Amino acid sequence: MLIWFDILALVAFGLLVALAIVFRQTGAAHKRLMMMASIAFMLPATFRIVNGFAPDLPAMPIALIVSLLLLAAMAAHDLRSLGKLHPATVSGGSMVAALTALGLVIGASGAGQGFVAGMM
Repeated sequence: MLIWFDILALVAFGLLVALAIVFRQTGAAHKRLMMMASIAFMLPATFRIVNGFAPDLPAMPIALIVSLLLLAAMAAHDLRSLGKLHPATVSGGSMVAALTALGLVIGASGAGQGFVAGMM
C-alpha cells in the first residue's frame, strides 16, 4: 500500500507545483498550493518515520491523522485570516485527500497488490 501512496504523492506533488507555477503571480494561491504540495509527501514520510522509530504503533492511521491535521491547520488559518476558505486551499486539499483515498483503495485491492508484487 505504501508504494501506491508514494506514486500518488508524486502525482499530487507534480500537479500542485505545476498549478503553483501557473498562479505564481497570485501570491496567496501560489503559497497555498506550494504548501499543499509539501503536505502531499507527508503521509509516506510520516509512515516511514513512525514505522522506523516505533514499529509497534499503527503507522498508517498515525500518518493519515498527521496529514489530515496539516490540511485542517491550513483550513483553520484561512478561516481565521480570510473568514472563508481560499479556493487554492479547497482545490489543493481536495486533491490531496482524494489521492490519499485512492491510495487506500488501490493499495488494498488485489490488482494494486498484484501490480506492486510484479514490480518487485
